[in-house]
Amino acid sequence: NFLKYAISIVIIALFHKTALIMIPLYFVLRYSLHSPIRRMRAFVLILIVLSLIYIFLDQVLLFATSILYPEYSGYLKDFLGVSSLVVIRPIFIALYILFYVKYINFKRIEERVWFNSVILLLIFTILSVQFGPFQRFTYFLLPYITLLIPLIASRIVNKKERFYHIAIVVTIMISYVVLTNLSLTTDYSFIWQGNV
Repeated sequence: NFLKYAISIVIIALFHKTALIMIPLYFVLRYSLHSPIRRMRAFVLILIVLSLIYIFLDQVLLFATSILYPEYSGYLKDFLGVSSLVVIRPIFIALYILFYVKYINFKRIEERVWFNSVILLLIFTILSVQFGPFQRFTYFLLPYITLLIPLIASRIVNKKERFYHIAIVVTIMISYVVLTNLSLTTDYSFIWQGNV
């Protein structure tokens, strides 16, 4: 129910306005990729949107900031992109999901939403390399992905294959966390104070 969903998102947005992105994503995440034509349309649309964002990023940011985040308007130049290492996780997840796509039932809307969230996670992460705050949007999509990966594991019939599958996924995820924590030195700062 879109109305209940929108009301819930507006309430959640009282904590942080970035949650409002989930209202238009209601329609994007539900999009069905069941036919080759729909997949091609989605692919072309993604390329167009990414190209437009990269070309007009400064103008889009100035416009969006003036409306949603006027308190940040003078500080946009301070928001750097994140390390390109962060793209490793969504690329691995996307490849993993595509490899096991046969275990996803696209007729069930929740599984379709979870699958589409993997694609959006990759897009937002790529954009965050150029402008760091885009990474905030990925946090709204991660819960869907944490539901999809165990679902796929539960549908692997062979117990031995399932065990190796889980062991490999867990090992790769732990390795990713360790490597990124060793190689990244992120300084968090607020507008009203220096680096913390």
